[in-house]
Amino acid sequence: MPRFSDSEKEIIHNRLLDKGEHLFIQHGIKKVTIADLTKAAGIAAGSFYSFYESKESLFVEIVIRKQDTVYASVKRELNAQRHLSPKELANHIVKRLFHDFC
Repeated sequence: MPRFSDSEKEIIHNRLLDKGEHLFIQHGIKKVTIADLTKAAGIAAGSFYSFYESKESLFVEIVIRKQDTVYASVKRELNAQRHLSPKELANHIVKRLFHDFC
């Protein structure tokens, strides 16, 4: 198995996250294989296991990354829209989240 430099590891890691998210959304976690993930990321099948122990591990990291993005977006909106009433603020945040993530 090839050794990757730190910068290569970071690139591959991000590529697995991005390509994995796309594949999981498109096909669902059950239908996506390690071969699909490694082909999309441009790495050998065995190299996948240098990054994740399973496709489920990759999926969980993708979900956590998406959750972090949502939390950061909500925090920014809460800080930027403090002048709104709680009801208006809640409505604004829900609309913003659906706009950003759907």
